[in-house]
Amino acid sequence: DGQDYRLFAQASDDPASLPDNFVTALAEGDPGTLWVGTNSAYVAQLDLASGHFHRLLPIDLDHPGEPGKRVLALHYQPGHGLWVATDGGIDLIDPATGQRRSVLRHPTAATTRNSFGFASDTAGTLWATLPSGLYRIDPVTLATQQISRLPGIADILRDRRGRMWVTADSLYRLDPASGQLQR
Repeated sequence: DGQDYRLFAQASDDPASLPDNFVTALAEGDPGTLWVGTNSAYVAQLDLASGHFHRLLPIDLDHPGEPGKRVLALHYQPGHGLWVATDGGIDLIDPATGQRRSVLRHPTAATTRNSFGFASDTAGTLWATLPSGLYRIDPVTLATQQISRLPGIADILRDRRGRMWVTADSLYRLDPASGQLQR
């Protein structure tokens, strides 16, 4: 009837439950998988068939006050992994092993959670928005380049036609080849 729903909630006695009730980001993974970012417990992988979560909180992030465990944006890129933006920067997770690689450290905590976003262009390059600006990331070498320090940068999107759009104090079109933003 389209009226059914299932509530997923944290249960301290169940390691296969949602690790934190404050969900901050979602990304669709491989078929049957949903990635869930949380406010205080990093990332979990939801198996949609079983309804069980696999928690991914690296030991080095598992202590009070660690800015790297507050997830602000997720982006799954087939063949490369799960990109995770946190107050601490950008990580790349290998879905097969759960191994985390730090790609870019953000020197200060975010001033707003709306200033984080990811999108892949048609060539497969990853673009990220952080409070400090717009970044281009090579998903193979993990080389990172800051493209713009545009004030108020907030999000990025690739539309169905492959065009890249960036929001800040206005709407900008991004030329991925040159890195130029056009109002």
